[in-house]
Amino acid sequence: MSTSAVEIIRRMHDHRLWVRTRLLEVGSALPETDLRRTFPIGLGSVHASLAHLYGAEFVWEAALGGEIGPRFPQPDDFPDLASLLRAWSDLDERWAVRLAALDAAELARPVTRRNLAGVVMTTPARDVYVHVCMHAFYHTAQLVNMLRHLGVSELPETNFITYAREGH
Repeated sequence: MSTSAVEIIRRMHDHRLWVRTRLLEVGSALPETDLRRTFPIGLGSVHASLAHLYGAEFVWEAALGGEIGPRFPQPDDFPDLASLLRAWSDLDERWAVRLAALDAAELARPVTRRNLAGVVMTTPARDVYVHVCMHAFYHTAQLVNMLRHLGVSELPETNFITYAREGH
């Protein structure tokens, strides 16, 4: 059985959403003080890490849509988890449309974006689609570690193999 790059990338993004849903279920049960408790890990707090994940998904989706330098959202843009969830809901709709239309020509298309240092770079879209997932997986490990330090007894499952075995 041959699986195309488009199918693999869609599957990676499905897994990214599956993981985020689990992280947000746990995060939604935490008091605001725990969401903002600082740690010497990653972005420093659950709130800041989630906002960063949203920001990365936001700027890369905008870059795929032709925006070279959208403003990277900051944790202070989201006064609480509910405001972040509302923003993510809108963004998830844009990602769903983009991923549904994904094809081999789109994967080969160059994407230009200004990074946080102001440097303009061009990258094949396929690498952007993969990067968004790899970036999320990297910060997921940090978030799970923060949740462990907060005393969360039932940590969210994040492994791809569990996602696959559940029939996704």
